[in-house]
Amino acid sequence: MKRPIGVTLAAVVAIIGSVISLLFAAGFLFSANQPVPGPINFRNFAYGLSAFTTACSILGIATARGLLNLRAWARMSILIFAGVIAVLFLLTGIVALLIPMPPDTAIPAERMRMVKAGMTVVYAIPFLIGVWWLIQFNTKKTKDAFLAAQAESGEAAEPGAIVSPGRPTAITIIAWLNILGGVFVLLGSLGGLPAIVFGYMISGWSATFFYVFIGGVTTFLGWGLLKLDERARIAMLGWIGLTFLHSAFVMLVPSARARMLAAQTAIQDSLRVGSSTAAPPIAEPGGAFTYVMVGFGMAAMALMAWFLVRERRAFDAPASP
Repeated sequence: MKRPIGVTLAAVVAIIGSVISLLFAAGFLFSANQPVPGPINFRNFAYGLSAFTTACSILGIATARGLLNLRAWARMSILIFAGVIAVLFLLTGIVALLIPMPPDTAIPAERMRMVKAGMTVVYAIPFLIGVWWLIQFNTKKTKDAFLAAQAESGEAAEPGAIVSPGRPTAITIIAWLNILGGVFVLLGSLGGLPAIVFGYMISGWSATFFYVFIGGVTTFLGWGLLKLDERARIAMLGWIGLTFLHSAFVMLVPSARARMLAAQTAIQDSLRVGSSTAAPPIAEPGGAFTYVMVGFGMAAMALMAWFLVRERRAFDAPASP
């Protein structure tokens, strides 16, 4: 079957994006030795972020090549990329619009509004690309093209592969989002980033253990979902429920919300360079920024839980290759 033009264009855009990501990875690598005050080990964090970005770029190029050859795994890979890009840049755009600027900034208010408008456009482009990919690779024409190519080549996949005939698409996407997210969380342990738990800030070895634990559990459960392990599905539902309760506790309990704000302010103050003025908080308790970010995260968790419940029959037996 002839390859749809939308698939070809998506592959070209994926290659361009991967090359840009490689440039960012090089930038992280070259900036690793820059002195950054505060509790963060920026060198280790930059090295880890560079390696992670490089791996994603290589996977992006491989995915583009697979799309040009109409490989089933490449279609699933681009859907995962699309979901991550759409969510990431949507959240980043919200942050850019809602985060208050420092009161001591010398930039005029009118110019600052223009800067924010420009940032919104920059973040909107990859977000729209992610939405385009989600639509493009779920159309009947595109699916038929990949199915026809798969039938011609006899392509098959093992149960733990990126795509498997016995595993629902939603479960595959959830699994890989958790695997990639867990690996990214592990970067926090490399950089010595402080963590906020129930509104309290922890640092040092406690924070390192926290990031290793969170990243390890998330990655492990994601891999279990790829294997269609019923125990992993139940555990993931429990993990989502625990995370949901934590977010609700921090949002609804005034003392916890106040502690979270104080912890955020303390982290920002420790990163201020060459200024005696304390950094402003990201958002005031109960402000729009806090409700939007936490609400978005809780909605995403609820959506994942819904798919895990809806597709529970797929976990009755191991997926067949």
